[in-house]
Amino acid sequence: MSLRFVSAGLVLVLAAACGDAASDDAPAASAVDSVAGAAADAAPRAAGDAVGYRRERSIDFTGDGRSETLIVTATGPSLDSADVALTIEGVRGDTLWHESWPTQLYFKYDAAEGKADTTVTRIIQDHLDELLAEDRITMAGGLPQLLRQGGDPDAVMREALRYHLAELDYRHRFDLTPADSMPPQAYSAIDAADISNERVNAVLSELEGKPSLMYYAGGEATYVIAWSEREGAFVRIYSCC
Repeated sequence: MSLRFVSAGLVLVLAAACGDAASDDAPAASAVDSVAGAAADAAPRAAGDAVGYRRERSIDFTGDGRSETLIVTATGPSLDSADVALTIEGVRGDTLWHESWPTQLYFKYDAAEGKADTTVTRIIQDHLDELLAEDRITMAGGLPQLLRQGGDPDAVMREALRYHLAELDYRHRFDLTPADSMPPQAYSAIDAADISNERVNAVLSELEGKPSLMYYAGGEATYVIAWSEREGAFVRIYSCC
């Protein structure tokens, strides 16, 4: 799933906050919420002329008592020119969510040039580690406390969800899987789609109390997703900027 930035503002605040703030909504470790691998396993590993990073976490997003697997990987010739992928797999190994972006996006507003290689590596490593951190998961449903401050959180969720429901409809119409990138011509059709208030309200009501995941993909991109049984898919309830 390719990145899509749908609104503006809140950029530098979120970029800093997503790296520092902790949330009171973070889940405690449990049988359905666990991180696989020690820190050494998550550290970048050289393989010939490439580096590789992999970290996993298990969370029951669907509420059926069985955990889905969140997987973060980064691969490339070096960590500062690697591709990051966030994937969520179902219990049968099917891909329920997939998004990817280059690590260079983490330096969109703070250039890597002039920084020591060790500093660049540390910054990227920190961002990768934070993708599955406990304070990125809100078990009470909706947005994490960090994103509820100021403005109208409900309106923000409605905007993000309405757009993503239109994207889901497009994917269904053209048989695109969660791992397929959206074609450039799709966005005009998605922008013009008419998504009813009833559908948006029904999904938001369904998501109350369900776990959500916030992740920062660099630059302007901060997202929150949650599982919708009605839609049979993960849906975005926050998309900025």
